[in-house]
Amino acid sequence: GADDYYTRFPATMFETPRYVKEIISSYKQYKSENKLLDFDDILSMTAQNLTLISDFRRLVQNKFDHILVDEMQDTSMLEYSVLKRVFGKNNVMMCGDFFQSIYEWRGSNPKRVLGDFTETYSPKVVMFSENYRSTKTLTGATFGYLQNTYPDLMGKYCPADIRIHSEDKGDKILLCGFDNRKEEALQIFRYIQKHKASASGSICVMTRSNPYIATLHRAFEEQNGLLAEGERISFYTAEEYLQFYRKPVVKDVLAVLKLLLNKTD
Repeated sequence: GADDYYTRFPATMFETPRYVKEIISSYKQYKSENKLLDFDDILSMTAQNLTLISDFRRLVQNKFDHILVDEMQDTSMLEYSVLKRVFGKNNVMMCGDFFQSIYEWRGSNPKRVLGDFTETYSPKVVMFSENYRSTKTLTGATFGYLQNTYPDLMGKYCPADIRIHSEDKGDKILLCGFDNRKEEALQIFRYIQKHKASASGSICVMTRSNPYIATLHRAFEEQNGLLAEGERISFYTAEEYLQFYRKPVVKDVLAVLKLLLNKTD
């Protein structure tokens, strides 16, 4: 239980690295006793089994004719090592955008992955150099940023030039700076208030993470609470979809299903 855990591992343990081995050992033992795998286990054990068990490797290789690796820029070398073991004689396509890599903190390495893939398989390279969906302003700004920031990589991981099909110049990009999230949320809310009537479609607020958008959403609802009912703005977040799985009755049903699959859970 939680109480027993904190008795065995007091808070002071985090002050020195000498407890690290004990933590890892206890963690591995807990997983083993409960027949659980974490994300790293799934990758490392799959790689190990594909390496040591040739029949298993052939079974997986023969299961596919075509393999598509999407968002390859977020692939770690461990994940790539798993993929290489199942490529076999299959047709393989690696798709992605080198400059959209956001998972270096957990091991993604597009330069090494692309380097090895190119050297090992000599693939045909196809770069998309035409933009059909963004305005001239937005496409020009983003492509210009890449050219100015990564001039040595343009043409290697990205086309050296781009063709814009849209005839719409688009609005100027508005860059704002704020001292805190509350101020940011207030200004976004006021911007939506000002433009909601003239907007040709819905207005979308995008962030890098769900927790960040959840913070903005709470602030938006606070602002809504200050308005008359007819003046309020309806907001929907992706986070609301997850609320279903947080209901106690749904958690109970899922727990029973997990127990049916794993008696030691």
